[in-house]
Amino acid sequence: TQKMQVHCPYKQKGCTWNDSITKLIKHRSNCEIFQQEYPNCPDTDIECSFKRYGCEVVTQRKYMRKHEEDNQTNHMLLMDKHIRAKDDTIQTILSELRDVRYTCGGIVFELPGIIEKIKSNQTYQINNFYAGLYRFQGVIYSKYQDENKIGVFVQVQKGKFDDDVIWPFCGKVTISLINKTDEKLSVCYSF
Repeated sequence: TQKMQVHCPYKQKGCTWNDSITKLIKHRSNCEIFQQEYPNCPDTDIECSFKRYGCEVVTQRKYMRKHEEDNQTNHMLLMDKHIRAKDDTIQTILSELRDVRYTCGGIVFELPGIIEKIKSNQTYQINNFYAGLYRFQGVIYSKYQDENKIGVFVQVQKGKFDDDVIWPFCGKVTISLINKTDEKLSVCYSF
């Protein structure tokens, strides 16, 4: 009887599981349909709430509270390690931002040599930078589409905080090109 093949009791609701009767109880705790029907079942396997910090324990809901109580010190050490890693990442990013100034909630770049590059039909690369926790890169193309235009592109890049930000990026980007010698030639565009 232990090798007898059975279907999940939720077969009529769409579960396709089929295996030996001895594995039925374990399947039930992982069956998506069962979990939808009984979301707080004490026999359902759940992940530790400290998983994002590195705890890999998966156990039945009825045992999770005991696991979390018994492992408070270990969980605090995991969180400390996670926070220290984030601190190191932040320090690295801050060191990358030496040439960037912030003003009124925005980022200001000095673009030395931009006029020469535009006149000689060269691309001006703006190094990767962070705005909030998102990483960006900028590029300025001279003679974009015709002789009298330049193209300014800002692209979201893969960054160190991608796990901590909301995707897709839906923030507002404003680009201002400021002509220091003639304010009338300055332009501003938001999207």
